[in-house]
Amino acid sequence: LSELQSRLISLLSKCN
Repeated sequence: LSELQSRLISLLSKCN
């Protein structure tokens, strides 16, 4: 799950 969360965070970071 850590990987998935990391990916989501990465996407959010890009959006921001």
